[in-house]
Amino acid sequence: MLWLYDTRRRGTFAFHPRTRTATMYVCGITPYDTTHLGHARTFVVFDVLARLLEARGHRVRYAQNVTDIDESILERAARDRVSWRDLGRREERAFLQDMRRLGWRRPDAIPHATREIRAMIELATRLRRRGNAYETQGGLYFDVSTFRRFGQLSRFSRPKMKRILAQQDDARLDDPARRSPVDFALWRRVTKGPTWPSPFGRGRPGWHLECSAMSDRHLGFPIDIHGGGRDLIYPHHESEIAQSEAAHGGRTRFVGHWVHIAPMRLRSKKMSKSDGMFSSGPRPRHSASISSMSTTAARSTTTMTASPAPASARRRWPICSAAGGWDRSRTTDRRTTSSGRSKTTCMPNARSATSSDTHAAISHRTPQLHFGRSRERCSGSSRGPLLFAA
Repeated sequence: MLWLYDTRRRGTFAFHPRTRTATMYVCGITPYDTTHLGHARTFVVFDVLARLLEARGHRVRYAQNVTDIDESILERAARDRVSWRDLGRREERAFLQDMRRLGWRRPDAIPHATREIRAMIELATRLRRRGNAYETQGGLYFDVSTFRRFGQLSRFSRPKMKRILAQQDDARLDDPARRSPVDFALWRRVTKGPTWPSPFGRGRPGWHLECSAMSDRHLGFPIDIHGGGRDLIYPHHESEIAQSEAAHGGRTRFVGHWVHIAPMRLRSKKMSKSDGMFSSGPRPRHSASISSMSTTAARSTTTMTASPAPASARRRWPICSAAGGWDRSRTTDRRTTSSGRSKTTCMPNARSATSSDTHAAISHRTPQLHFGRSRERCSGSSRGPLLFAA
């Protein structure tokens, strides 16, 4: 059985897909600059998860979007005096090339925001018709007071939400006349830059609307797994929940398991393109595998014991337990513990993952990075698993 840590429920729960095909949506790139290792690591993790699900007998439908229209793209294009479309295409090509070198498998669907405008308008229209949205001079906004579960994913206070919103790239575009500072844009009326016609005036879709519309169109509603970086929990994923659940009546949960990846840190600071501080994705002379990328990006070794993963380990270990998905042929060290049990330090091999009765308890020892619940320092006591297969 596969166990996943769910951000919304703050715990580890058995994974049971709704149908014979497990659906997974991962928030992808905004192609305005070079992909960094933090991005690569996030997408490698979800690729490995998709392969593990398949190895355990599930069919998987995996979608990962490209936000090819965004204020950051427009600002960078204006600065470099290039077309915003050309900039996006160039950076997306570079991203795909880098990920192919890592052995990353292309998702089943890679929807682009600019090609899904009709679906976004339909979703926004439905929300307005249901009374969850209202119009202002600046566009169409979601009324968070109409959705009682707003905030359950992040568990942030309203003051903290306001502070985060004030730091967003598009904060200056928000209409000050909206009913609440935490109401978010479904559609913005703008006159400069690329725009599209809509019943709410000519303009551009809100960032959160894009992913709700694309996941609905390519995977349906609800979905089994929604993933992304931890920094997307609020406002992006919180807003997605409100839109998607309100549009479908408000009774059914949008996502079964919310899986978030902690950021990669460089000198104790989050690696970020927007801050101008990042280490670019690898461009090796020879093709690198997902297994070596996982080990290199995490700067760790993997300690494996061929024994059942106890419940206490699920609560304590920061990464995962996997059944049969690790290649012993790539062993780099073998030693015997004080208890006489043989331990093998090896590299994970996602491609060779197969279902097995052998339970492998996996513990990543990472000096700076980790895949579980985020914490400022890895020496902290707050540890949570990303996934378990036991």
